Amino acid sequence: MNIEELKKINFAFVIARGRSGTTLLRTMLNANTNTISPFESKVIVHVKQRYASERNWNKQKVLQFIEDIYEDVKFKSFWAIDKEKLTKQILSFPAEQLNLELLLKITYLCFPTEFEKENITLLVDKNPPYAVFLEDLHKIFPDAKYIHLVRDYRDNIQSIKKTNPIKNISVLAHGWLNDNLKIEKFKAKHPHKIYTIRYEDLVSDPENGLKGICAHLGILFQDGMLSFQNQLKSEIDKNTNIQKEHKEFLKYHGNLSKPVNTESINKWKKHLTDNEVEQIEYICKDYGLKYNYFPTLVDGHGSYLKSKFGYIRYEFNTFIMIAYYNLPFWFRHLIRAVTKTLYSKFGYTTIYNQMDYSSKNED
Repeated sequence: MNIEELKKINFAFVIARGRSGTTLLRTMLNANTNTISPFESKVIVHVKQRYASERNWNKQKVLQFIEDIYEDVKFKSFWAIDKEKLTKQILSFPAEQLNLELLLKITYLCFPTEFEKENITLLVDKNPPYAVFLEDLHKIFPDAKYIHLVRDYRDNIQSIKKTNPIKNISVLAHGWLNDNLKIEKFKAKHPHKIYTIRYEDLVSDPENGLKGICAHLGILFQDGMLSFQNQLKSEIDKNTNIQKEHKEFLKYHGNLSKPVNTESINKWKKHLTDNEVEQIEYICKDYGLKYNYFPTLVDGHGSYLKSKFGYIRYEFNTFIMIAYYNLPFWFRHLIRAVTKTLYSKFGYTTIYNQMDYSSKNED
């Protein structure tokens, strides 16, 4: 592959509030023989502060880029890209012709996917936190397209409660609302770039849902995208490394071993209390109506103070995440070193890194 061929490979992002079906969609897209979609990792925003504006690439900077991407916890732990192989692949291109977009494309192409591949034309990144980094993504990948996946706010929140260290209902409700509002704001500026689909419609009629998504992304729908779990299981069973990675991965996404189904629709009715539903609908119902998510407690009244606290807490957590990825690289390296030491010595984590450490095996 040469530079011109690399430039022709398209990039796409699956964006949503976490636990909205993004992993299911990512796996379905990854089952397409012309597409590669790695596991979730914030590797793009991890390197964007140092390299997004870099125009004068040379071999030394390329080698530093390779060192830097392996500092991302989930990239190093789950992508399982052989560092020597990646280095060789990147150095096969003239360094002066590279930029961050092309370097990331080469990196994604090296992901050891579970599915058979041929003639890769599309790379897909699924990462819910990218909802707050959309302008950064647009700067690095100006031609990228986006799939906006939206899910009933009540099902979304009951699902998040099972895995997220944050349990406060008002915080989670504002997370659903404001992540989606940020996506809507980006969509208003770039309407031709974003295709929105409801999770409920995708799982109720996956073939037609995928056909619409594929048409937007410029790839052909393939039947194997609907039966991905069969090939996924086969590869996990025969490949020790993939099996190890998926053992951790499937702790959070166990439904991927089943055919696409509607079992997760309206699960909130069994798991959320009336008081929780009342507060969630108080915060989310107006925007939810845009996608035909109708409130059940017509006369319900949530707490304004709880809602305000939830909004402030959500904005604070978002500010911390954005601020962290805008810090100089050396300072983030120091923070990572300190937090890793605290975790390895004392098992200490914060809400900002608990998911990273709890979903990986430490060295």
